[in-house]
Amino acid sequence: MSQSKSHSDHAQQIRLANGAGERGQVPVDDQNKSNLQFRKLDTFALNKAPQRKKMKNGWMPERRTASISSAGGLLKSTFIIYQAIKVAANGELVVIVSAEDETEDYFAKFYAAIKTQGSPHFGRDIEDIASRIVILDISGSGEKLYESSERRGQRSPWVDQMITEVLALSMKVGFVAFETASRLCHGEDNTDFAAAITVTDHVAMALDCPSVLTHHTGKG
Repeated sequence: MSQSKSHSDHAQQIRLANGAGERGQVPVDDQNKSNLQFRKLDTFALNKAPQRKKMKNGWMPERRTASISSAGGLLKSTFIIYQAIKVAANGELVVIVSAEDETEDYFAKFYAAIKTQGSPHFGRDIEDIASRIVILDISGSGEKLYESSERRGQRSPWVDQMITEVLALSMKVGFVAFETASRLCHGEDNTDFAAAITVTDHVAMALDCPSVLTHHTGKG
């Protein structure tokens, strides 16, 4: 791992593409405003089977967060890499937000995925996917998904900046992966995990795609 990034360095590295962020604004509601919505269940709604929530690749719920939890060393990141290649190959953008591994580590993982015999993506042309996978490296910055243990209801500013940058790319987003919960939360109890899910759900709704949050069960 490299030395911790300064705040100014991080502000520069959060840019995902040259010229991004110049169009539109983040579709963000007032974080202190309630958005409760009630809908009556009436007989008309029961005249036909309701439409089920769409699932990306059979397991990621659209506009919500899927959590991948296991002990360390059980290939969670490898699974994310395989899913990213599959989605990018279908023409959609994949965003990986890493608070753990650095960008170069992901380059090595993608290289292994297409060069290792036995991988489901062995032999794939990297040109098929390279322009549709972006990595936001916040490792070493200390950035979290929400502001503090006392302000769990407040998203960290970089989250909305990221949304703006991704929207400016004008590409259909396949999914956004956040690695890992233990580094993106201010604590390791259920309340902190719930606060993180609230933020990743917000990202999923703002970008109209699934979010994925990985979690080492041995670290919380």
